[in-house]
Amino acid sequence: MIRLFSPEGTLVIEVDDPGVSVSIDGQEMVITGAGVKELRLKPGQYQLQATKEGEVLKQELVTITRNGRQLVRVSREPASTAIKSVEGASQPTDSKPVDPDRRAAEYVLSIGGKVRLNDDSRHGEKKFITSIKELPDSPFRLTHVELINNRNVTDTGMAALRGTKNLRFVNLAYSPEFTDAGLAHLSDNRGLQRLDLWGTNITKKGIEYFVGFPDLRDLRLGDTQLSAEDLSILKQYVSLQKLEILMLTLTQADDSTLAILSDAHQLIQLNLEETDITDVGLSYLEENRNLEYLYLKGTKVTAPGVRRLSRILPKLDKDWNEPEKPSTSSASMLSKTDSKSVDPDRRAAEYVLSVGGKVWVNKDSAFTDKNVIQTRDKLPSEPFRLTHADLQTNSRVTDAGLAAFRGTKHL
Repeated sequence: MIRLFSPEGTLVIEVDDPGVSVSIDGQEMVITGAGVKELRLKPGQYQLQATKEGEVLKQELVTITRNGRQLVRVSREPASTAIKSVEGASQPTDSKPVDPDRRAAEYVLSIGGKVRLNDDSRHGEKKFITSIKELPDSPFRLTHVELINNRNVTDTGMAALRGTKNLRFVNLAYSPEFTDAGLAHLSDNRGLQRLDLWGTNITKKGIEYFVGFPDLRDLRLGDTQLSAEDLSILKQYVSLQKLEILMLTLTQADDSTLAILSDAHQLIQLNLEETDITDVGLSYLEENRNLEYLYLKGTKVTAPGVRRLSRILPKLDKDWNEPEKPSTSSASMLSKTDSKSVDPDRRAAEYVLSVGGKVWVNKDSAFTDKNVIQTRDKLPSEPFRLTHADLQTNSRVTDAGLAAFRGTKHL
């Protein structure tokens, strides 16, 4: 197996088959047995040739870039005479010296993602790392991975995450090319606390992988093809009673789904926009005494059903409109924007958070800091000034949703 990286102009070639001979621009590199050899190259293009017993397995034109962002992998597959390019990134090799956390971090960064290291918080408090050259030379724990709206994320690529054990946060929202098979590579991360699969192609098999995860607190499954039957797997989740945030917008969730959630006693936020929920389902939520935020636009609930739940849960903040008034999930946080009683800063902040963004309040500096807010329950109860909003690479942002910013003055 041969792996090539080009961070900082360094090409690393790893060969597991001692019978394979590797040459760069006609100059043979001698690698005795399975091992690694490093070669310092200047920016430019190089011809790689791998041969075995006189047969050319593959020729690759390798480009080394100045900023070191391009990564190339060439691997010789079993039962095949070719070495093929996979993912443009490094993959697992089962070699003992390979550090799973470093390998996974390099893969994520090579395809435009972001990572945090040694950060045990759920949402992340330390600065994001965005390039391979920022990774420390010393060992680290990969704790946060963000790959939003990224078509480079595939099942084969996600094999780079195999063997990682320290992930707390994984965000794959709107990355359309991976499937359930890719999620299987997260199976050793039993401490995972937040998983965002919004807008992906997952099925019941994919969410079954996380049944035994004991500390999953924030699960985002909106805008997927999951049926009520698929979602029934939630009753097997060992973390069900710890779940605090669950997003099922634009799924086929129905009243049977809410019957399961009556056991989710720590649930704080529940998104059900554009689902088949009725008043029968609302009755199951009467046991969720910690529920603070409930999104019901586009459902089949009625005013009497909502009023009944409001009496039982008087602190519940509901986002709902009459069924005959059409709405879109992208504007789920926007209601009665022309009402003078609405606080524009709070309304805008809640919208940003509802679609997975981040906000900062009462901050006069042009730059953001670690005091980021990522969930509604962290917003101050008293009035505040919305000064910073982050909606990077977010395909859930629409014109209708951005109307929530109307009237803000402090950004």
